[in-house]
Amino acid sequence: MSVAPILEVRSLVKQFPVGQGQLLTAVNDVSFTLETRQTLALVGESGSGKTTVGRCVLRLIDATSGAIAFAGQDVTGLSAKRLRDFRRRVQVVFQDPYDSLNPRMRVRALVEEPLRELTGQDASHRAGRVRDLLERVGLGVDVSELYPHHLTTGQQQRVAIARALACDPGLLVLDEPTSSLDPVSRGEIIALLRDLQRDLGTAFLFISHDLVTVRHISDRIAVMYLGEIVETGPVEQVFSRPSHPYTRALLSSAPSIERGRSEATANLSGEIPSPIDLPSGCFLASRCPFVLEGCRALHPGLDPVGTSQRSRCLRATGVLAPLPSEPAGALQVMPGRGAHRDSESEGSDGA
Repeated sequence: MSVAPILEVRSLVKQFPVGQGQLLTAVNDVSFTLETRQTLALVGESGSGKTTVGRCVLRLIDATSGAIAFAGQDVTGLSAKRLRDFRRRVQVVFQDPYDSLNPRMRVRALVEEPLRELTGQDASHRAGRVRDLLERVGLGVDVSELYPHHLTTGQQQRVAIARALACDPGLLVLDEPTSSLDPVSRGEIIALLRDLQRDLGTAFLFISHDLVTVRHISDRIAVMYLGEIVETGPVEQVFSRPSHPYTRALLSSAPSIERGRSEATANLSGEIPSPIDLPSGCFLASRCPFVLEGCRALHPGLDPVGTSQRSRCLRATGVLAPLPSEPAGALQVMPGRGAHRDSESEGSDGA
């Protein structure tokens, strides 16, 4: 008997009302699945929609339309009682650990709080669980009575991870969890997350703009541009054989990802289309150096490229003339002046 994915998102749309009766489309027809013990990375520039997707999955905001299923059950219309159970099973680690931790609470109380609020464990069981969690994330019991400001940023993020793991969730949404860390701490947190997933089997939805980090932790990747997934597939295949011009551009803008040889550049340029007035054709057409007239007229689906990748490019999927054979390094992202954020509160999505 087949086992349902731990997370399944289908045709997700999120729109925000803006002035004069208009709607800003932050997420536009996004679909993906995430298996147990796997990591899916949502990648894109600021304003791509990746954090809004995460907030919809967490039920911090309501989707405009579409379906979200956790462990085979729809979660878009949960009752208060079922939503409480969902909060126990799906947890989040935010970008800035200090902002996500109550500065008036000691470490012990911070990690214990979800146990007290979401489980029926007595005080002795909670105390033992806190000790185990702190040890699991590489912190000794000597930090238990400290406040967040006594800790380094890396230690604060370890506390945030311990807190998120307190109720044994099946899914962690990790929203830029390493972007505020120095390189050494970043590597340590990535290693910790990989060990935790191996030991606990927790699935990760990893939201990031950092392609180097994504490559080290993810099994699959979904690249987002202007609210859409434009390419998805196994992380190593997407990195080695990107099929969408925007993916190529993102990869070329990550200087620490080795190319093997020097490449000429062909920049993405021009304005990013407004999410209030989306174009009818390919959303990248106005910036893409490989654009054909058909790209401006037809809006592409997320269609197969080979056996395990999908791309929202009419040329990559063979609907129009094939893309030129330039490798990933042949493109660079040149930010448009018309970039828009996902929503009025999308600061945590920032790259």
